[in-house]
Amino acid sequence: MMKIQFELAEILKVQSASYQESSMIEYIIQQLELLKKQNHDINYHVETIKLLSQEIQNIYVTKGSVSGNEHYPCFVSHTDTVHSIIDHLHIGQGKTKEGLDTLFGYTNAIQKQYGGKFTIPAGCGADDKVGIWACLNLIANLDVCKLAFFAAEEVGCVGSSKADKLFFADVGYALQTDRKGNEDFSMDINGTEMNDEKFRTKIKDLVKNRGFKFSKTFTTDVGQLKKDGINVCMSNISSGYYNAHQDEEYVIVKEAENTLGLMFDISSRLGLEKQYHKPEEKYQVYQGVVDTKIHKRKFVDVQTKPYTDYAKEWEQEQEEADWNRSYGVDYYGDKIYNEAEANLLDVNECKECVDDLKIINSHKVCVNPNCNRCNVEYGIDFLDNYGYAGMGYVDPDAIYPVYDTEFAELIAYYSPGEDKMYYKPLEIPYQNPKQVNIPF
Repeated sequence: MMKIQFELAEILKVQSASYQESSMIEYIIQQLELLKKQNHDINYHVETIKLLSQEIQNIYVTKGSVSGNEHYPCFVSHTDTVHSIIDHLHIGQGKTKEGLDTLFGYTNAIQKQYGGKFTIPAGCGADDKVGIWACLNLIANLDVCKLAFFAAEEVGCVGSSKADKLFFADVGYALQTDRKGNEDFSMDINGTEMNDEKFRTKIKDLVKNRGFKFSKTFTTDVGQLKKDGINVCMSNISSGYYNAHQDEEYVIVKEAENTLGLMFDISSRLGLEKQYHKPEEKYQVYQGVVDTKIHKRKFVDVQTKPYTDYAKEWEQEQEEADWNRSYGVDYYGDKIYNEAEANLLDVNECKECVDDLKIINSHKVCVNPNCNRCNVEYGIDFLDNYGYAGMGYVDPDAIYPVYDTEFAELIAYYSPGEDKMYYKPLEIPYQNPKQVNIPF
């Protein structure tokens, strides 16, 4: 019988932005220590990974032991959200029109000119705090399982792209809940098959009874693990949150609990069996939107905000809106790119490297390979086959061309998986997007 030990509202209070995840990591460790004091057989370790300009931390947790042909069920989530950390985040309770209980975030702002105190929506970070909540409750209810908490998923699956593969050597299958809505059970993530018919047949009735359906979804940590050769069945499951990545984001509690119940049901049925699955190799050719027609681009708040290229039309308008909001993008219409606007972008984060700060794919990037002082952001400028625009989907295995936007000159290639810029501008064949060995 599934018992909820950790309350969702408490986890939603913990703020965590990409690369600013220390509070959430501390919270998770506190809960693991609490379980250990309750005599749960839990071991965990925190792995610190150094990137070019900062560090991230992944958490790996094991409960119980396996032997012989047994394998651990594994549950995955990520510790960052897209929301900026603010003062005084509160979690409120409400109801849908159908009377279902909801949780949402808000903050109070004082408007002195009116002498009043006004409530303002604030993102509660249900993506992926619902996943963290599910992971902690699952390990509290199961005798044997593993958990993996990855950093910086929202900026390109950075943590999971650097996952400790040895940790997954004895994992039998992996589940994650990092998806809006209430009905998706992914069998495909961005073109990568996540599980097979044999696996789906075993759990089909459980999925159907709880109102889910097998579907194709978008990138998250389990998708990255699968692409990196963790050959077991995996899935990403809807979490019960809505208005993803917006200040008006909310969670329907009953739906989150339904997802948690499904994950528990599946682990109870499959037990410690290994669900082997190796996806067929598929190559995807990216049709980038970077070209020499700079004047046709649409820019947003050119001083600090990334932009989204609307040059292509596609059907998933709601997905586009969600992801644009996740990166602080609001669409203000056409702007003609010219030298004056380009100058607005020259923000001197590092005076020593001012000449090396370039606008690469809509973000300021220091292209001095010897500089370790600049802590500026990078972005990937492309529109992939699934309609994600401007950092909505970043494949850590791919190599992306980097252009000087003023002259449309190829100046480098960027590898998200290695977090590394390659500066010799040689052409790379794009038939295989997983190519990471640059021929120079």
